[in-house]
Amino acid sequence: MYLRGKRVIFGFSTNDNLFAIFIGWPIEEFRSVKADIEGQFMRVVHLVPGFAERVRCGRREERFYGSADVGSFLRRPIGPGWALVGDAGCHKDPFMALGICDAFRDADFLVAAVHEGLAGENSLDEALIRYKLRRNEATMADYRENIDRAKFVPMPAEALQLRAALRGNQDETRRFIMASEGMIPPKEFFNPRTWSGFWSTPKPGQVPRNAQVFYLSLISFVRPPTMFEQEPNRLLPDAPLHPELLGQAEYQLRLAKERTG
Repeated sequence: MYLRGKRVIFGFSTNDNLFAIFIGWPIEEFRSVKADIEGQFMRVVHLVPGFAERVRCGRREERFYGSADVGSFLRRPIGPGWALVGDAGCHKDPFMALGICDAFRDADFLVAAVHEGLAGENSLDEALIRYKLRRNEATMADYRENIDRAKFVPMPAEALQLRAALRGNQDETRRFIMASEGMIPPKEFFNPRTWSGFWSTPKPGQVPRNAQVFYLSLISFVRPPTMFEQEPNRLLPDAPLHPELLGQAEYQLRLAKERTG
């Protein structure tokens, strides 16, 4: 991935020994890009000289494919006799390439809910409501982050500092990626002890004065907190339910409203 101003390039291997290149522009430039697709494409590729050289050594095997219909939306994923998973229930701009992963995750959640209902462990309606809440809780942080990334919101200075500190440190880079992708709990990496090791002899301005602000800004950029962590005293209309946060009585009340609404 290469991010150059308000341009992003993704390159990845695909079928039949081919290599795919994806480029994203701001939506307001749609007409100018469409008027000169190949020229605009190569102008972005040339922003990364080493990558451009490799592209010029290859040969284009397919026509260009593009779309401006990549809006973000969140739908209610359950109803009488039906349920939605993946992009059908929550469509995100392709910037973070979340579609397939989210589809598998939602399918796992839905299978667990259907099993719970059909096995008589709970009513199917209540199990599906729980599926909806699990889906919402699991997807909203990525949903919001992805919108920011697709707007080409600049990376926080603290995140750039961290990435610079990780260069040449393969073990910590691996843990950073695993924490970012949810493969390990984020707090196993994003904590004061971890980053104090990166700056054992800090230079002026290298470590933010408020370590807690640094921690929160990193979590917010890489994997934003859940809605309750962001606003612990405010219930959003479609916020996930947590008995330990709401209290059992409030939880049951909200669950009852979901059943009837």
